[in-house]
Amino acid sequence: MARRSWSPGRGLSDPRTGPFTFEDCASCVTRILDGIGAEPVEVNALIDEFLAD
Repeated sequence: MARRSWSPGRGLSDPRTGPFTFEDCASCVTRILDGIGAEPVEVNALIDEFLAD
C-alpha cells in the first residue's frame, strides 16, 4: 500500500468510503473497553443522559 501525504487514523488505513454510523461508534467503544479489560457498562443510561441535554 502506498503511503499518502494525508492519512486517517495512524496513517496506514484507507480512507472511509461511507458515513461513520452509530453502530461503527459502538463497535469501536466495545473494542476499546474489551481491550483494556473494563467491566460491562450500562450504555442505555449514558445515551439517555446524552440525549436529554
